[in-house]
Amino acid sequence: MNLANVPLDLSNPLKFISIKYRFSLALNQFLILIILSVIMTYNLNAQPKKRTGIASYYSNKFEGRKTASGERYSKIHFTAASNNYPLGTYLKVTNPSNKKSICVKVNDRMGANSKRLIDLSLCAARSLCIVESGICNVEVEQIDSKQWESIEYLTESDTLHADFEK
Repeated sequence: MNLANVPLDLSNPLKFISIKYRFSLALNQFLILIILSVIMTYNLNAQPKKRTGIASYYSNKFEGRKTASGERYSKIHFTAASNNYPLGTYLKVTNPSNKKSICVKVNDRMGANSKRLIDLSLCAARSLCIVESGICNVEVEQIDSKQWESIEYLTESDTLHADFEK
């Protein structure tokens, strides 16, 4: 077929341009959505499974105060504050110097300028043996809620609770 012989309707060129423009706009929007979803998926999965950083623990003055999640802070619960993980995230925290590990739930935020990775409740800090030093290098690993539910809790909790009554 010879293209020179194909009739070209130029009676309304704006109609041809507007259809082409609308198709191009829709295609661009579709491609932008795909690119954004790929970027978001990559960023969510890009968060390292393990992080290392400095941990400290909450002062007693925060006892009973509301946390960022709306829960009340209690020094006898295994909770933590972090600006690096979403609220409600479950974390396994390990003290590499003594190999002790605990699991905590992130229920609060730290100060905006904090250089620490995590702030632990007093109970969590005692379990890792970092109360005496005040801060410690730790390894933090995000775990899912199913792992959290299957964790065996400390058997020496009565001793821990007795220490808090002092």
